[in-house]
Amino acid sequence: MLRSGLGVYAAIGILTLVLGAIIGAAVVTQGGDALTPLIGIAILGLAAAGFAGIGLAAGGLIRSTLAAPVAALVVISTFLLDTLGPALDLPDPVLQLSLFKHLGQPMAGIVDPVGIIAAVALAVGGLVIGAWGLQRRDLER
Repeated sequence: MLRSGLGVYAAIGILTLVLGAIIGAAVVTQGGDALTPLIGIAILGLAAAGFAGIGLAAGGLIRSTLAAPVAALVVISTFLLDTLGPALDLPDPVLQLSLFKHLGQPMAGIVDPVGIIAAVALAVGGLVIGAWGLQRRDLER
């Protein structure tokens, strides 16, 4: 589990680097400052690692085939909550459940440290919980 979890995080990191390079090159060719969008992409990559951590925890604790569906469900529901929640007049405590709400506006250079800490906690905690859950399960069955 630990090795596959690190592989997931490596894939997210590579994708983040590739997207950062593409966006950075596009911004520089237009004469802009590439640092702000690069930091924004890094924070969004960290959020993706946090969501992957949730999937890894579900895969380790329950069943490995649930890792991707749980992660996808959390990403989609968080996105919908962040997008449609204000339009539906949902109470603020419900809106605060979205990780996107706590990231700020990273592509515009507005960063919320609480969201970064939450994303790191989800990524590391999900990996640890998933590895622990997989280790305690009887894989012979």
